[in-house]
Amino acid sequence: MRFSGLLFSLLFLLFARKADCQSVVPDRYLNLWYMKPAVAWEEALPLGNGKTGAMIFGGIKEERYQLNDNTLWSGFPEAGNNPGAASLLPMVRQQIFRSNFDSAGKIWKKMQGPYSARYLPLADLNLSFSGDTIIDSYKRELNLNNAVSVVQYRKEKKLYKRETFISFPDRVLVSRFTTDA
Repeated sequence: MRFSGLLFSLLFLLFARKADCQSVVPDRYLNLWYMKPAVAWEEALPLGNGKTGAMIFGGIKEERYQLNDNTLWSGFPEAGNNPGAASLLPMVRQQIFRSNFDSAGKIWKKMQGPYSARYLPLADLNLSFSGDTIIDSYKRELNLNNAVSVVQYRKEKKLYKRETFISFPDRVLVSRFTTDA
C-alpha cells in the first residue's frame, strides 16, 4: 500500500511538472500564408460559417470568390433513407476486418438510400481591377484564430489590402478593400 501510494505521488509530480512546462503557441503562427495567388480551387483559402462558404483565390487583376451555401444541393427533397441499411453493417465490418476493402465498399454502397444528393457551388464572384499587374511584396493568408483572409501587395509603392471574413451571426460575407494612397 505504501509503495503504490509513493508510486502514485511520484507519477503525479512527474506529470504535473510536465503539464507546467507546456507552452502555448503564439497566435502569429496560426496563419496559412502563400506568396502567389491560387490557380486551382484546392489552393484557394476557405472561409465559412457553417451555412455560407467561400474560397478566396487572391488574384491581382481579377479576384475570384467561389461561393456556396448549405441549402444548394442537386436533386430534389425526398426521403433518402434506406430502411435495410442497418442489416448490412455487420457484413461491411466483417469485410473490413478481413482487409477486403473492395468488397466492403460494394456492400457499403448498398447501404445508401435511393439517391445521394451532391453539394453544389452557388456562384463565382469575379472582381476585376484596373491598372497594371506589376506588383511586389505579394502575400495572401488565412488567420486561423479569427478566420480572416488577407490579400496584400504593393503596386507603385502603395499597399493594397483586401480582408474578407464570413460572419456567423449576420450570415454575410464581408470584404474590406483598402490602400494607403
